[in-house]
Amino acid sequence: MVARPEQPVPVQILSSGPQERGGARALAEHLRREGVQVVASEAVAPEALAGALSAALADPGLGCVLVVSGAGLAADPAAVAAVRAAGEAVAAFDGLFRWSCFQRFGGPALFASAALARAGHVALAALPDHGEAAVMAWDALIAPNLAALGAGIDLAPADEAPELPPETPGEPRVEGGIHVEAIGGGTPPEPDEEHLAA
Repeated sequence: MVARPEQPVPVQILSSGPQERGGARALAEHLRREGVQVVASEAVAPEALAGALSAALADPGLGCVLVVSGAGLAADPAAVAAVRAAGEAVAAFDGLFRWSCFQRFGGPALFASAALARAGHVALAALPDHGEAAVMAWDALIAPNLAALGAGIDLAPADEAPELPPETPGEPRVEGGIHVEAIGGGTPPEPDEEHLAA
């Protein structure tokens, strides 16, 4: 089922390093074009990253934090460790990210790495300082799963949910010719004689 936000998911982008990274700028521009609310895109010293993630988790106005670091297709190992330590790691993400990189970039994907975790109402990700790879990770792996990650958005609205046929109170449910229950709290009738004879 496709995750659909009732309102834009507030996202913070952190560049691990002395200045905002090119990959972070590319990611922020893409998210804004897609209508995502980017509340901040800023640099944070690597040694201050754990504290920045803790502050994000305490912010009720945030739904997702994306940490951009490293070089090429690999996020910095310290950023990956910080994201995994801050929440419940999604183990399959790194492998799926590497496979997606292989499909798009070929052999260099051998060294690709990233991380995804969930912590309360915030989804956390460590992504490489590679604009195209970071955008791909968001579009293909993170954005479609924000609801499952608890990032403050709901699944498809109730008015689009499939309609179930109405049930009549008191009408028995029948399985294989046997009345197994009476909906509405009545007493289930006895099996019919024809079924017993079989």
